[in-house]
Amino acid sequence: MQISNLPDIRDVNGKWIRSYRLNGIQHVTRSGVLWANILNRCGRNSYSTSFPSYYTCINGFTDFNSFAEWCQNQQGYLEKELNGRFWSIDKDILVPNNKTYSETTCCFVPNELNNILTYVKIGNLPIGVSAVKGSNKFRARCSIGGLRKDLGTYDTSELAHRAWQERKIEVIYALIQKHRNVQKDVLDALDKHAKMIENDISLNKETLR
Repeated sequence: MQISNLPDIRDVNGKWIRSYRLNGIQHVTRSGVLWANILNRCGRNSYSTSFPSYYTCINGFTDFNSFAEWCQNQQGYLEKELNGRFWSIDKDILVPNNKTYSETTCCFVPNELNNILTYVKIGNLPIGVSAVKGSNKFRARCSIGGLRKDLGTYDTSELAHRAWQERKIEVIYALIQKHRNVQKDVLDALDKHAKMIENDISLNKETLR
């Protein structure tokens, strides 16, 4: 079975289909693949067990047909990157910390924007901070394009977190400039988040999300 590079198609009754046979090969449509991924990420299953952050996710789409219909009208749905990868469906940029896949919370974005606002905390330490084993130091790291970049070690967790905040702001603004072809509400949401972190810095506050 292959992921199709062809547009989604309807059956004889006008309903969108998840897969079809072409030249002897069974293809899964673009929307069919995305629907399967959403189902895997919602509810109690092996995927949510392996990736606990998805455990409480909810599928807010009525059914596959309504999901596929929604996809057809979304900016970036069939957009591809130079490496041939489709853009990702994202549920966190428009509504940070969102757990529901729905028409009002999801959008399609370049893969390096996917999960840009999804943060992971280690214990009680601030976002982007980890303790350096065998010392009283703290390390700061910031995810850039899916890779974590080391920002150095600091005497306190607060200083390490400040390094993360400053770097995260730089990353977000750079991505806004790079991806001007993304829908405006996505860019506005990213800009709003960067300004929120800037405000946290001005108030000497920890960024919590």
